[in-house]
Amino acid sequence: KIAGDTFNTSVWLITLFRFGVGLVLIQTFFHGKQRVAWKKLFTDPWLVSRGILGGSLVPLYNLCILELGAGRSTILSSSYPIFGALLAPLLLAEYLKLRHIILGLIALGGIYLMTGPESFATGLNGYDALAIGIAIMSGLIVVIIRKLHATHNTATIFAAQCVFGFIICTPGSLIDISMPPFAGWMFLIGAALLVAFG
Repeated sequence: KIAGDTFNTSVWLITLFRFGVGLVLIQTFFHGKQRVAWKKLFTDPWLVSRGILGGSLVPLYNLCILELGAGRSTILSSSYPIFGALLAPLLLAEYLKLRHIILGLIALGGIYLMTGPESFATGLNGYDALAIGIAIMSGLIVVIIRKLHATHNTATIFAAQCVFGFIICTPGSLIDISMPPFAGWMFLIGAALLVAFG
């Protein structure tokens, strides 16, 4: 949010840093059995799906942060575990219990109250709808990650998002090449490091 508003950095460059720093950390810290299976990133359809979906959703999420604010966009987008629970039975051998549905509905009600009921009175803002769409698709990504953990290590799964995200964000970064000042670079690197370590 600070990088975009204060330093006028494009969503593409903000997100490119996130994926670039992620790749550097993967190469630095994951070795031996935990190293990335680079070839499989482009041959395993589930890894490709995880990469394309994750790589596409992050810049959209960053766009919501710039347009809606960090708090509101995060609350809406962070409803993804609810959608993950609803989608899990479709792809995994997991059952959805009645209490999961009830607790999910309660959580959605809480999100509605936290984001301000009056803001939804006249219908969803386009960016609100985008944030909710991101949450739904992120729920699907969580299910894909759960499925991938049966055959791939964490580094490979994370690398899929970073590689495809880097590819997706590079053209936009080159087109809108607004270079931030030194403080802006520090914000970009710091944010990317926090996300990657998280």
